Amino acid sequence: MLYTINDLPKEIRPRERLATSGASSLSDYELLAIILRTGNKKMNSLELAKNTISKFKNIGAFNNITLSELKEIDGIKDAKAIEILASIEFGKRVCSYYERRVCLIDKMKAYKYIRYDLENLNHEELRIYYLDLRGGLIESKTLSIGGVGQAGCDLKEVVKWALKLSSSHLIVAHNHPTGNPEPSDADIIFTRNLIAYSENMAITIIDHLIIGKNSFYSFDSNQIYSL
Repeated sequence: MLYTINDLPKEIRPRERLATSGASSLSDYELLAIILRTGNKKMNSLELAKNTISKFKNIGAFNNITLSELKEIDGIKDAKAIEILASIEFGKRVCSYYERRVCLIDKMKAYKYIRYDLENLNHEELRIYYLDLRGGLIESKTLSIGGVGQAGCDLKEVVKWALKLSSSHLIVAHNHPTGNPEPSDADIIFTRNLIAYSENMAITIIDHLIIGKNSFYSFDSNQIYSL
């Protein structure tokens, strides 16, 4: 027999608390418990939610969680795992849609948008964020996986997409999975080459951000920022 949220007293049921006090009043595990709906033979949905978050240490790890990782948890099978992944992706898209309305020319606003894409990856990715004349995001492209020093990035590819998207301003960003945003020699060489190449094509590189853990490096200001 499964223990459900309905087996709990009304005053501590997450659904009822959300309806009366709003979603922001709920803890991380209470929100997850609503998605899970039921527990298993050993624990109710709130306990299962706590156990799930505890297994992955913090909710930041859910950014890149996989179906197989979720199914390793007792009480989470295909249906629940798929619903969790769908909820995560929906949340990402809601945040992304909102942030697209914000001007990304400001480096801090750009970082707050970009960090959701790159901060929790366990490998390096290089992404280009193509902007309109007002700094609004037109589209982003992943042009390298493995880091600028490993997989490299074709400078012509960067410019090709700028021309296709009618973008004359762009932000370059990649992550350091170590969490340390200090630029490597390869990062510095790549950035210099890209700026020189783009200038010949009348394209402006607003900044190159290296995303670390709760921090980033800006080539434009030549310094590290920490949250």
